[in-house]
Amino acid sequence: MPLNGKHDVEVISKIEPTTPDAPTPTPTTTTTVTTVTDPDVTIPDEDDEVEIEEDEPEDGPEEETLPKTGQLNLPIPIMAGAGGVCIAAGFILTKTDKKR
Repeated sequence: MPLNGKHDVEVISKIEPTTPDAPTPTPTTTTTVTTVTDPDVTIPDEDDEVEIEEDEPEDGPEEETLPKTGQLNLPIPIMAGAGGVCIAAGFILTKTDKKR
């Protein structure tokens, strides 16, 4: 509770947002650095067309595999077995309830 029923409040004047008159353009420059350390390597010019060959294994296309997430395969049969036990228990319980 404030003293004498008065609050200590500081008043700040409202600040209006301002926009700049004209945005200044950002200069664009491109820098190309080419270095050759191997004398057998040639760097093509920008105008030359370059074809990139994709290397495929000689045995044929590689089989797609699942990503390596680190998840173990052990829980799969355990969860399947637990589900089977739950279904069997439910089936048995419904049969015993109908007999009563």
